[in-house]
Amino acid sequence: MMAMLTPAKAQRALTQNIRLLRGILEAVSGKEARQLRDEGENGWNTVEVLCHMADFEDIFIDRMRSMVNEEMPTFPSYNPDERVISQQYKARRFDEALVWFVDKRHEHLEYLKTLTGEQWQRRGIHTEFGETTVLEHAYNIVGHDINHMDQILKILGEA
Repeated sequence: MMAMLTPAKAQRALTQNIRLLRGILEAVSGKEARQLRDEGENGWNTVEVLCHMADFEDIFIDRMRSMVNEEMPTFPSYNPDERVISQQYKARRFDEALVWFVDKRHEHLEYLKTLTGEQWQRRGIHTEFGETTVLEHAYNIVGHDINHMDQILKILGEA
């Protein structure tokens, strides 16, 4: 019997999410991406969401590498609102933010291609969510993408 959650399926979904995100954004102008927000003046705009996705892609890659290379590493939680400031999301352009995310995702996918079956089962501990495997973490990233694509659709008034 075939497993429902496999490395190949996770990698395929991570790749598909790039295409889905590009499809959502293809008709969006830089002005719309910067002006429209999800929760009024204090909400996030599309550029900030894309920056968050790219920024966290680096965090996700680091977590994966830690799980593969260390015995049960522990990774901290990050406050997304604090990273908007510390990583200067507001200084990014729309096109730059999308390229940043896509480049980081491709880097991540290239890394995942190198993993053995045993490495996909390596474990780590997230301080907020508990124990996870590399495979479970990959599926969590797929869900993270979907949550933020839905957020972008809401920002754009399409959901």
